[in-house]
Amino acid sequence: MNGRLVNTEMVDGFEIKFYADPEEIVPFTFYQEEVGYSEDEARDLHNQIAAGEYEWFMARVTASREEVVLGEDILGCCLYESAEEFCEKYHDDYYKDMVETAIEEAKEKIRKLCEAIPA
Repeated sequence: MNGRLVNTEMVDGFEIKFYADPEEIVPFTFYQEEVGYSEDEARDLHNQIAAGEYEWFMARVTASREEVVLGEDILGCCLYESAEEFCEKYHDDYYKDMVETAIEEAKEKIRKLCEAIPA
C-alpha cells in the first residue's frame, strides 16, 4: 500500500507505524448506503472532503522488529479532520485497539516462527 506515514512510535519493543492509506470506497456512496445520509447530506460531506475540511482514509498500523513487519491492523472508511487527529486526539480509541491488535499478531507470528525452528 502506498499511504502516507503519519506516526511512528515504540510500544512493547515493537516499532509501530501508522499510515493513512487511500480509501477505495467512495464516501458519498458509503454515507448514503451504509450510514443513511440523504443525497444532499452525502454530497455536502463529499464536498467538505474535497475542500480539505476532512480527511477520508484507510488507517493501517504495523508492528515491526528489525524492520520486519510482523503484525498489521487495518480500519477502513475513516473520516476525521486529519489522520493526525485519529492517532493523537483519539489515541486511546480505535488507534490504541489497532496497535494492540498489530502487536498481538506480531507476537503470535514470532511464537510460530520460534516453534518452527528445530532445536
